Amino acid sequence: AGRAWKVNGSYFYNRGEMENNPRLQRQNILPDTTFFYNAQTNSKNTNDNHRLNVNAQFTPDTLTQMHINAGFDANRNNARTINEAISTGEKGVLINNSANTFGNNTRDHRVHGQFFLGRRFHKRGRGLSLGINFNYNDQPGTEENKGFNEFFKEDTLDSREEVNQRGVSMSTGKSISISASYTEPVWEDLTLHIRHSYSRNTNNSEKETHRFNPLTGEYDIEDTVFSNAFRNTTISHSPGISLQYSKDKWRWSVGTALQFLTQDNLSLTDDSLLHQYYVNFTPTASVGYNFSRTFHLNLNYNGRSQQPSISQLQPLPDNRNPLYLRLGNPDLQPAFYHNLQLNVRFSNGNSFWHTAVGVNSTMRQITYETFFDEFGRTVTRPINVNGNYNFSWNLHYSRSWKRRNWSLRLSVGNRGSYNRSITFTNKIANQADAYSISPTIGINFSYKQILTLQPNYNIRYNFTRYSVSTIQNATYNTSRLGLTMLWNYPQRLIIENNLNYNYNSRIAPGFRKGVTMWSAAANYQLFSRQQATIRLAIYDILRQNLGVRRNISETYIEDYQSQVLQQYILLSFIYNLRKF
Repeated sequence: AGRAWKVNGSYFYNRGEMENNPRLQRQNILPDTTFFYNAQTNSKNTNDNHRLNVNAQFTPDTLTQMHINAGFDANRNNARTINEAISTGEKGVLINNSANTFGNNTRDHRVHGQFFLGRRFHKRGRGLSLGINFNYNDQPGTEENKGFNEFFKEDTLDSREEVNQRGVSMSTGKSISISASYTEPVWEDLTLHIRHSYSRNTNNSEKETHRFNPLTGEYDIEDTVFSNAFRNTTISHSPGISLQYSKDKWRWSVGTALQFLTQDNLSLTDDSLLHQYYVNFTPTASVGYNFSRTFHLNLNYNGRSQQPSISQLQPLPDNRNPLYLRLGNPDLQPAFYHNLQLNVRFSNGNSFWHTAVGVNSTMRQITYETFFDEFGRTVTRPINVNGNYNFSWNLHYSRSWKRRNWSLRLSVGNRGSYNRSITFTNKIANQADAYSISPTIGINFSYKQILTLQPNYNIRYNFTRYSVSTIQNATYNTSRLGLTMLWNYPQRLIIENNLNYNYNSRIAPGFRKGVTMWSAAANYQLFSRQQATIRLAIYDILRQNLGVRRNISETYIEDYQSQVLQQYILLSFIYNLRKF
């Protein structure tokens, strides 16, 4: 009986220190005008992480399996961010500026466990399973926010506000979910699946914020706007049923499930309750036909609903960036997603063909409208929008040739998509139509066990058109040319070379549009069974790694530059514990 148990465990620790100095230049586009937002940020972050896991598997007989997993995670994070920002009009007229220093120290403790029991019966196709998941976490933290915000009218200072706050927060959460399923063969080729799941999630969040008192030199003035206490409880019941049929060349299934969801969000600060009740419907259907052993067709449909989160209904106040504000919307309705997918696969000897076509449509999709207040601050608010959909395809063909000492595989393909999305800019609907086409080609060549060459090339054409303003319309292309080489001679020596050239036509003026990344490594295997490897690697040999990108959306065009790790050398020793 003791041999039926299998137990293993693991412990992981890592410490990371990161510093970044991103710079952002954004052109905000309104229906009748534009203005500019520039920000310079310096951030330092230190993180310690511990993870402990224990896994056990018990198989008392050939028909029963039981799995148990338990773990504990502990994280500690210290972060400090300095942000300076300024907004100006089309002619350089000053609108607002801010300087903000935000520091926070948080700890995160998590306990989680999973239990699974599966039982097959002697009657073929009959089975029962039970699963239980449990999670608990607590996250205490302290934060400090100092800075000022200035607002201008006609280039003249109109108002100034000082920020000097300290806050103490505590959030806890616990969840449990139980699921059970039963499978019964009701006919020779027809199987019935019945399932039910239950979950309960409870989250508590408390935050006390105080302003600096110059009379006492202490933080003893309560800031009620940024002090709050919330308790959120979500309870879900989800029964479901499905039928599966399989005979000869046909396979099909059809099923549905209901989700009865209750959400209670209690504000302990003002004793207000936000209660919401949803009934979600999740239908599924699929049909498959095998024309032959190498020619298959599958058509799948899935429907699912998504209810708004508590932060979308009633977000916690956050003034880390005082020029960007978030609002909630208690009138949000659940979104419903339709997904239809067609897959065709065909193989013939050394050739393989795959085609996939997908259509996605969303009712009442939750998206964000953006508008600007009288101070020039950006305000976002979640809303429901109809009319968003997506069409995509993926075509892939490959062929292989093999001889005594070498092999060659050629792969060609094409991906594409059309996406329509509707957002609101300053209360005006803005429709975006985006097209993308991306052909690709790749080769894999091998000679004995000595040499492997893998060249590949991909180019992507993008076209985006907006209904409100043509200034955001974008036509650009990105391309990637890559070459990987592996050399294994003599037997214990492995030489790696990775060369990638990336080009982006819409990179902002003044930055390199094409970047070549070249990395190489030498590996030498040690000991009689080659269970150890010493490795010397050089990354970014040409020193061209850049963290630069341009983003174009319905409301802005922005250029973003961040600090990235450039050339470095890494010496490693790797030992494989093959039996422990």
